[in-house]
Amino acid sequence: MSVYHTPEMQQIVASVIGRFVNGTQDPHVLGLRVVAVDSPNWRSSVISRLRPIIVQSTGIDAWLMSKEDAALLLAELRRRTDFREQSAPNLVYYNGQSQSVSNLRPRVYVKSYRTRMENNTWMGYDVERGQLQEGFSLQVSPLLSQTSGPSTR
Repeated sequence: MSVYHTPEMQQIVASVIGRFVNGTQDPHVLGLRVVAVDSPNWRSSVISRLRPIIVQSTGIDAWLMSKEDAALLLAELRRRTDFREQSAPNLVYYNGQSQSVSNLRPRVYVKSYRTRMENNTWMGYDVERGQLQEGFSLQVSPLLSQTSGPSTR
């Protein structure tokens, strides 16, 4: 690979490439909880402890927080009537490799009604049904830093 830029930019690129090339081949475990809460008012009590992260889907927010704060938040959320836990897998992943988690199920719905005619006589309606996939699909692409040891998050 060739990098034609300033020495500072070359160092940044070398650092990223080094994370792929010199990273450990050992598997890591990532604890992941996907929950749904109908009202966003839960954020007001924990906003200072949330560290936002970039996501690729419009209208979706994601944050990181310490394990201790996450345990307190989860206990608080479980007391709410609008709380639903979607998934709680432990992902085994390798540095630089994407991992997907999904919980999709087919959902049938009424797409439209069509008039049924026979010999120019109205015979009622036919229901046209459609199907969509309801749930979530999440792709995690971890890239560990070269200096990081076991994570405390």
